[in-house]
Amino acid sequence: MRLLKRQFGAAFVEALAKSPILVADLEEIRQRGFKIRRVRGRQFYSIVERMTIYIGRDCHISLQLVNIGHEKTHLVNDRPVVECFLEAIDREAFIEQRIGFETDAGIHEFEIAAELIAAGVPVLWEKHAWLRRYRKGGRAAVLASIRRVEVSTDAHLNYPEYYGQMYDRLLILAQKWASLR
Repeated sequence: MRLLKRQFGAAFVEALAKSPILVADLEEIRQRGFKIRRVRGRQFYSIVERMTIYIGRDCHISLQLVNIGHEKTHLVNDRPVVECFLEAIDREAFIEQRIGFETDAGIHEFEIAAELIAAGVPVLWEKHAWLRRYRKGGRAAVLASIRRVEVSTDAHLNYPEYYGQMYDRLLILAQKWASLR
């Protein structure tokens, strides 16, 4: 916690301590050897090969907190993109698998948001809306919404389009690799 306090500040650590799920996530992050790095801007992502979660420093504390849990879920539970592709998964199955991973990470994030809200930590309105959606319709409602929402890393694509483009790029790379053999 001392490192997090130095890295993110006392207010961040104080709010973090109010979410038992997030505290457990941080313990798992530490045990697995994952790292958390702050980056400029408002982005959140993880890179499996680097075993690192990247958290945008220009965002509200609650977004930083819930996204640590979100990205931890990706690092722990998602099967690597290349591994999935090498198993000769078809395009539609690849897209569905990726959207399922995103849904699971989102649900984990909403559960952290619920703990923060219950503890009186200010959480941005959009997390309240997602949490209501989850409580009302469960995983199916979250999954349906994720199919429609724009990807945060590319604001012009929804998740099926984004993962479809990822599949197409990987297919081209695989074909080029095969032709070099």
